[in-house]
Formats: sequence, C-alpha cells, structure tokens
Amino acid sequence: MRKITLVLAFIFLFSSSIFAQMGMKKMIEDVKKLQERTLLVVLEDVEDNKEAFNSNFETVIDREWSFNTNIQYVTKSEFKELKKDKKNRNNFGYISYAAKGKDGIYPPQSLLVGLLENTSVILFQYIDHDGKLSLGDLIFSTAKANLYMTGLVDYKKMSMKEMKKKMKESSGLTEVLKSKTLLIDEKDLTKDARKDLESNYKLAYKIVNRSEIDKAIVDKDKEVVYLRFQYIINPTSKKKTGNVTGSSGLTASVSFKSLNIISISKGIYDAKDGMMIVDLNPPKGGIQIKVKSERQKITKKDIKNLLKIK
Repeated sequence: MRKITLVLAFIFLFSSSIFAQMGMKKMIEDVKKLQERTLLVVLEDVEDNKEAFNSNFETVIDREWSFNTNIQYVTKSEFKELKKDKKNRNNFGYISYAAKGKDGIYPPQSLLVGLLENTSVILFQYIDHDGKLSLGDLIFSTAKANLYMTGLVDYKKMSMKEMKKKMKESSGLTEVLKSKTLLIDEKDLTKDARKDLESNYKLAYKIVNRSEIDKAIVDKDKEVVYLRFQYIINPTSKKKTGNVTGSSGLTASVSFKSLNIISISKGIYDAKDGMMIVDLNPPKGGIQIKVKSERQKITKKDIKNLLKIK
C-alpha cells in the first residue's frame, strides 16, 4: 500500500513530463487497456548479437513485471510483423528498449511501454547508464515502470496539500536509512561533497564503483541502500549550435541535438525492493526545471540535505 501511495504522489508531480504527451484521462484509459492485453516483450534479433541483453531482459520481466498476466517474448522482426496485423494487433501491448530516440515521441536510452496499434507510447522511462546497459539498470527502470502502470490504474487526482499529506504518511521510510549501508558511486560525487560526506556523515556508507551498486540491486541486498539519479526527460530534444574546427583550421557553425532534461531526482533507494527512501533534491511546489548539464553530480547542498535526516 505504501508503494502505491508514493507512486501516486510521484505521478501527480511528474505526469506531464515522464509520460508521453497525452491527456491524463486518455493515458489512464490506455493503461487499463494495456493491463487486459497480452504484453509483448521485445527482444533483439539474433543477428544483432544482443544475446546478453535478451537474457537480462527476460530475467527482469519475469522478476519485476507484475502488471500483465499474459506475457509473450518476441524478436524485433516478429514484433514488426504483429504490428502490421491490423486485425489482431489490438490484442497486444508491448515493452521494449530503444537505444535510439524518436524526437518528439521518446528520447534515446529509453524503456518504452505502449499499445501495439499506436504510434505514440504510454510511457518512456529514460535509463541512465554508463555506456553499457547492465542487469541492474534494467531492474531499476523496469520496476519503476511497473509501479507507474499500477499507480495509474489506481490514480486519483490530488491537490498539492493532499499529496504532501500522503508523502508525510510514508515518511517512516527514512528510518530504513539508519539501519543499512549507503552505497554511492564514486563518479557521482563532487570533491567538496565527498569531503563533507567523509567529515560529517555518521551512518554506515561506502563510496564504490557502479558495478557494486548494480550487484546490490540484482541481489536485492537487505543490508544496502544506494544513491541513484532518475531523469525526467522531454521527448523533444534541445537543438544547439556550436563551432567545429576542422583539420584545415577552418571553423564552421553546426547544429546538434541533446537531451531536453526537465528535472533530475537524486534519490536513495532500498536495494531490497527498489523503494525510494529519500529524495535529496525534492522540488518545491512543483517540478524542478533548472538543470545545468546532462551529467549531474551529488553536490555539497545534496550532502547537506542528507545530513538533515534525523
């Protein structure tokens, strides 16, 4: 019950951005349709040499996806053929991973959930990873997508006051932080933040590499909580202009695209069940929109917020 309470509050804040750009009513209708259908889990074709991804994705769906009763695994080729079948495609929904984005629909590195007959998606879940999609990355993101779907089925519009009340009712989660070891990726800390952490944080923690956090997620380690970023992305990319100097010394102005980041949550999660324990940079009365770069760090301010937890 507490999981649903938290995810409903999250949906209230972020539904206009993390989901495909459609009205809330239409989105909930589509989610309910999806729940009644067979879910196609889209694997990579063998010729793409993605056997490791396929094995990981099957493991993750079996372990984390409870939203659909009927699940069918298909290759990309089989998925495309089913999508062309106008007579039967209304019987299917799907979940897939897209390394490349479709501007205005979903960004790159996204887990996608949708109805087979539609061009748009119900949900895109951007996956922050270090160039190689790990089993831990897939578990973290798939579990979140499953929660969002479940939360949308039970969604009821809340005022900000009601939402804050619901979040307060779940504040006991912070007690979990005091009984477990906090893992933080060494690449995510600024020098000043690391110094403040080492000088002032009195609870158990370890500064580790990303693979150790992934292992804790995979193992559902009961003794561990971990810090991880979650990105809220606008599916329409940003267009920027920059100067490029060629080998001849000539400089040309070129346009390029980058992620259109709306906000980044710096959350601490319980490795046992993937539940967020605390958000180190919660938005004040709405969505946080000031993002200075695509790769965020844990700052002194974030550590200050961590130290406030009693």
